[in-house]
Amino acid sequence: MKRVFVIFMSLMMAFAFLTPAGVFEGGEQGSSAYAADSNVLTDGWVRILRDYTEPVTIGKYSYYYELNTDGDWVYRVYRENMNTGKRKLLKKITLNNSPYFYTNGETFIYAYYKLGTIIKAQDIATGKTRTLVDLSKYKTSKSTDTTLHIHLNGKYLYYSKYRGLSTMIYKLYRVNINTGASKILYKTCMLTGPMDGSYVSGRYCLVKDKSGNYKIYDTKGKTMKKLAGSSLKRVNYIGGKWYYVTSSKSGSTYNYKVFTRAESGSGTSKKIAAFSKKYKPDDIIEITNKGVFFLVNDDYSMEYVFSTKKTVKRKDRDVWYYIGFNQRYM
Repeated sequence: MKRVFVIFMSLMMAFAFLTPAGVFEGGEQGSSAYAADSNVLTDGWVRILRDYTEPVTIGKYSYYYELNTDGDWVYRVYRENMNTGKRKLLKKITLNNSPYFYTNGETFIYAYYKLGTIIKAQDIATGKTRTLVDLSKYKTSKSTDTTLHIHLNGKYLYYSKYRGLSTMIYKLYRVNINTGASKILYKTCMLTGPMDGSYVSGRYCLVKDKSGNYKIYDTKGKTMKKLAGSSLKRVNYIGGKWYYVTSSKSGSTYNYKVFTRAESGSGTSKKIAAFSKKYKPDDIIEITNKGVFFLVNDDYSMEYVFSTKKTVKRKDRDVWYYIGFNQRYM
């Protein structure tokens, strides 16, 4: 529930302030200790972040967006030449919700909600725009359809969706970014993602089936390899590997195990930690290559450190740190 609260408060604060502070307790402005590889360029696509966070760069250009909440919520997405400082406005959009922005340096993709998720691709050079996904056509008097997660690789966009507030649709969709042609790849699984929301691109992505099994989908080879079963509670992508946490309950205690697996899913998983705590799986707020963080108090989190096998209090990772971090997407 803490994680839900953090995300909710991040949204509220994103709309409450014009330029939220980029300085979090224990870190400098724009720092991102949350994820080891938040801006690794894989297969050309990156997620564009807020202007006060770390820069997202492709070649000589940096990409960022500004949010003005003085009246209407106006998002302006820019591409800036790092050599000259000249910037180009890619998109101005007025919304009352948080959109998502992506680019590969040639195409700019934006996803937003308007009685259903709508995703569009814009040619940066010409400004020509194509609608890739329009879920508003499924709108009824009782529900709308929203994308659950988006993944990009080469010329394809992958997504899954949910209906209403909680009905998950176990289908994996693929859209050709160049033509808009869409198809259902699988009807038995849905696309999901790691805790690091900036990992949106690459040959491999995570899916989940109806039995709760997590699998690694190879977008090139069109094959799947099982990562873990329903005991998997949290997963993150760090430095070319999947880091994931499983848990089982014994009385009032939770037994945790932490594993790593190659990005492709090849080989077997390697166990790097095993410990027991009273902290609940829902309290897991962060996974790094150093440890697992549990947000059990608004004023601090508790980190289980892999190297020492000890749990330490982290006052620099309080609830406001995570709210501030999430705001770079909102």
